[in-house]
Parts: sequence; structure tokens; C-alpha cells
Amino acid sequence: MTSSELIPATVLNRKAVVYVRQSTQSQVMTNLESQRRQYDLVEVARQRGFVDVEIIDDDLGRSASGTVARPGFDRLVAWLCAGKVGAVLCFDASRLARNGRDWHHLLELCGLVEARVIDLDGVYNPCRPNDRLLLGMKGSISEFELGVLRARMLDAARSKASRGELRLSVPFGYVWHRELGLGFDPDLRLQEVIRLIFARFRQLGSARQVLLSMMADQIHFPRPSDEGRMTNFEWMPIRYRNVIAILKNPFYAGVYVYGRSKHTGGTYPWIVESTAMVNHYYFYCVDEDFGPFFLKFCSYFPYNAKLCINGHEYLKRQLAKRGVAFEALDNGIKSCADPKLMQRVCDELSAGKIDRLLRKWLKRLPHPFPPRDRAAGYRYDLSILQAEFSLTQVLDQPVTGRIFFEEVIRENLDIGRPSQVSVVFDRKVSRRTPGRFRTRVITDGVVPSLHVDYKKTRIKQYHKEGQALRTETTINDTRDFAIGRRIENLPELRKIGFAANRRLLDVQRIGHDCFIGEAAFQDMQRPITVNDQRAAALRFADPRVQALLHVLLLFLLVQGTFTHKDVREHLAPLLGKKPSQLTPGRITYDLRRLRLHGLTERIPKTHRYRITPKGLRTATFYTGLYNRSLRTGLAVISPRATNPELPIAKSIRAAEAAVNSWYQQEKLAA
Repeated sequence: MTSSELIPATVLNRKAVVYVRQSTQSQVMTNLESQRRQYDLVEVARQRGFVDVEIIDDDLGRSASGTVARPGFDRLVAWLCAGKVGAVLCFDASRLARNGRDWHHLLELCGLVEARVIDLDGVYNPCRPNDRLLLGMKGSISEFELGVLRARMLDAARSKASRGELRLSVPFGYVWHRELGLGFDPDLRLQEVIRLIFARFRQLGSARQVLLSMMADQIHFPRPSDEGRMTNFEWMPIRYRNVIAILKNPFYAGVYVYGRSKHTGGTYPWIVESTAMVNHYYFYCVDEDFGPFFLKFCSYFPYNAKLCINGHEYLKRQLAKRGVAFEALDNGIKSCADPKLMQRVCDELSAGKIDRLLRKWLKRLPHPFPPRDRAAGYRYDLSILQAEFSLTQVLDQPVTGRIFFEEVIRENLDIGRPSQVSVVFDRKVSRRTPGRFRTRVITDGVVPSLHVDYKKTRIKQYHKEGQALRTETTINDTRDFAIGRRIENLPELRKIGFAANRRLLDVQRIGHDCFIGEAAFQDMQRPITVNDQRAAALRFADPRVQALLHVLLLFLLVQGTFTHKDVREHLAPLLGKKPSQLTPGRITYDLRRLRLHGLTERIPKTHRYRITPKGLRTATFYTGLYNRSLRTGLAVISPRATNPELPIAKSIRAAEAAVNSWYQQEKLAA
């Protein structure tokens, strides 16, 4: 460190940067003397011989602890990297950084470009070991000081919290009472404008519409006029940010508790939004049309209620009322004397019948809303929290059915991949699709079950009661399929749920039985002529044919149809090439081969293609046999196999040795 040594001219020719920072907005507004002394560093830079002096004060009101972004500090670092800075001036080390990472990074950059660090004590050259040591100590002391201040403040807050005297800042409409604690602001005008925002939002359903309606009514909103102490207000015309701030602030609704650390389990004195177990009232009822069901009421406003019904119980009641004989299978039907009538009864379960069930029992049970509220229009409206759609296939040979299902599980462990999930749910899955995609096999006792997840929707498949294959699609969020939650959308959800069940079974059936037959296989190995158009063979061992069939399966699972361009883009990587290396004529040749062999068809009046049922079976067989058996099997029995001790490799070598021995004995050695 020095205060008298001259700074080299090469350094003085660069700019000097005065970095100004205060940690909070309150300090910016009240600690004006500290702010003025930092700006006075401009004169210090000129006294040191710098002509070009620039001030960076973008970080006023931002902490230097490393937890928030500092655009001003980032700009300073960028100038240092460019070699434009000759000196960095700061009031003390804590202004530049309160964490070791930023501080030492800054010193490294100053040392590389020979820039000086200047404070009120003197000039430091980070290239010199002694100056570097002193600057490092200053940075460490600054970081330690911040830790001490935090610990003191945290201990003080905990002490206040233990006495029940901790007072945190609260939003508009709330104040701390000395005796009562947290309560409403006594200003009735303030209370009224906040309630009006929520009332208008419930009525209009849009924050912008709330703003427009309140502006039309010339309603004003309070703005603090006492530097954030929230005791005096000026009433100004309402703005969009005021409406959004009120609607999004979680303080106006919910449960608030002192936070708890996930690591230590201890509490810390900040109030956070959380959940809590509150009292619920359960009513278990039996309806003559729906059978057993239950209603659950929350004991806190707005008294949310849940209605839970079972469609199979409804079906049993309706069949019994019509005198149709049936045999139950837990919460399903094993057999029925009139299957067509049973299916018609299932289809008749509508949103209107469910709504009438709710209204019927709300009249009989204690209602959370008094008559005055109901007369004012407060009523329950039905929405879908969870919907389950099941398909039960009774097996005539249960033991064989269990074996079949276990084989299905083994063959469909990848059904939860995004590419597979998209064909089951008929939804396009991209990299931006949220949620988790997975397949799980769960064994409950000795009964295995297959689970497929898509966003918040789940398909479960299991062997029910040892007598039937049960496939259930449970939709926990209707938004997964761009459908609203109101009960009127039940028919659309029903289509999606049952279609997902059917598609899963179709994928499993094709995967379990995809053999195309000897004649069909041989047809693929020979050229074909259709309507005087000749197409080359699709030979099993041809890598290009395997790549083409892989691409077909990809299009089937992800988007259904495809174009000339789609084939080119997806085929090239499988062949180890770039799309530009595949000529359009070559892709046309491949598309004609696939079409004339009956694996694809062209959609009329378009330039798009789709895979045929024959193409699906052929592609599944070709790719499955090639990838799972031929390629892996040849690798195992190869003389250069990585694991020659595998049983099949040993058996091949033993057979080879036996044949060679027999040849030698018979004098047939080649």
C-alpha cells in the first residue's frame, strides 16, 4: 500500500471508476451523508491524477452478500476484463463485496490488468504480495462483519419471537395493535378499497377488467407518504400494479407460520405461507340411485366441499333397480346378463345427474351458508378435482392372464418415456412439456401393477382379484389436456380417459404379438411391383431399412403424420449424416418403397404420410428383433466379446469345439 508513490502514466490514461453502493432502499433514502462521502471519491481520483472518472451507482439499494444481482458490479467486471479501468475507488471494502467470491474475483482481475484499488487509506496494487495480502484481509473482515451482523439480528428476532413481540412488515389493510397484535387497519376507506378489489375480481375474473372498472368509477388507491413506514398515505388514481400487488399478495389469504429449516428442523423468526390441518366434517351417505358416497366440508371460509362418488356403485344400483342379474367384482362388474344395457347405463351417468345428487343432499344436510347468504346468491358450484376412468377385462383363464400381464410389464417398461406417453394420451410431448414421465412397477404382496405418469395424470394397470385385467386412468388436473375444471367438461374428460386406456392396451397388444408371418416377411425381402411402379426390397439386415422403420415408429408415437422434410431430418442422424447430405431424390425413393410395400399411405390432397397397421406391426417386429436379439446376440458370441464368460458365449464355443473335433475325427478338417 502507498499514498505517495506515483501511479504509472499507462494506468492514469485509463478511466477511474467510483463504485457507489448502499444495501437497502431505506439506507438510500435516509443515510444521505454516507452516500455523499462515496460520491466525493471523484475528487480523490482526480487528485491521484486520473482525468477520466466515471461513477457506477446502479447498485444503490442492493445487497453485496451475493444473493441478489448487481448490474453495476457486473459492468465494472466487464470493463476490467476489457482493460479499460486503471483504478477502482470505493469507500471501504464492504462497498465492493460482502462475500469472498466476488471480492477475490475482483482482485484477480485488477492484478491481471495492473489496475489499482483506492480507498480513503491509500492506493493498493494487487500485483504486489503485501498489498494483495492486505486487500484479502479487508475482504475477509468485511465478510466476517456481515456474518456477525446477521447473527445478532437473527438472535434479536428470535428473542422477540419467543416473547411474542416480533413485528414484521404487513401489507395495506393490516396494522400491529399494541394489545391485540395483528389486526385490520382502522381506516375504513382503506379496508373498503381492498375488499372492493377482491369483489370485482370475483365478479369480472380479470385483473385488467378490475382496473378498468375501478378507473371508470374514479376509485383511488393509497400510496405511502412517510418513506415506507405505512402510517400516512396519499390517495392517488389506481394503477395496474396496485391491483396485481393486492391480488398476488399471499398475506390476504392462507395460513402463516414461523418457518422451519429442512436441514436442522429448527424454526426461524420469519413468517411464511404454509398449510395447516383444519377441521373437516364428513357425511357418509347412501343414495338410492348412486349408492354409498360422502361429502366433506371444510370448517374455514369459503367452506370448500368435496363430493366423492363411485361410478361402479351407481351402475350396480341401476342394474338392481332394472332387475338385471350381475356378479360384482369388488368395485367392478364381473359378469352381466345384459352387457349392452349395462354399457348404456354407464354412458347415462352425466354431469347433470351428479349436480342433482349434490343439490338433493345439500338440502338435507347442515349447510355451511346461512339462508341469508344463499338468498344473496352464494352457492356451491361443481368442478372436477379428480376423475378416474377404468376398463375391466375379465379373463376366462385367470392363470394364463396373470402370465400374460407379467409379460406385458416386462415388454412395456419404457411405456413411460415421453415418446411412448404421447401415443397413449394422444398429446404432443416436447422438451418444454412440464411434469415427470416414468414407468413404475409396484408389487403389492405378490400382485404386480404397472404405473405410467404424464404430468399430473396417471395410468394404473393391475391384475384385479386374480380374475380381470384392470386399466385405470386418473386425471388429477384437467389442464393437462387444455380442458376446464367445471363439471360440464366431464364428457370430454371421459373421451380422453377411455381413449388412453384403449391406446395403452393397443400398444401392449402390438408389442406382445407383433410377428408378421413367414410369407409377409419374405415379401419384404423381395422387390415389389404395384400398378407398374417398382420398389426395392426392405431387407431385414439393411441398416438404412432399420433406420427408416425406427423413424416411422417415432412419427407414430410423437406426431402421427409426417412429411418428406420430417423423414430427412430424423433419418440423417440415425445414419450418421447431416440432413443436407441426404438428397431429396433419395428420400422420395425411400418413401415410395414404404408406400408400395404397404407400410405407409399418403393422406389424400396433402403432402403428408401416415403409418398403416401393417407398417406398425412390421416396424415393431423388425426393430425389436434386430435391437434386442440379433445385434446383442452377435455381440455376445463374437470372438472379441467384452464378456466371454456369459453362458451363451460358453455354449457357442463348446458347440464350435465339438464340431471341429468331429470334423477331425472324420478327416473332414477344412
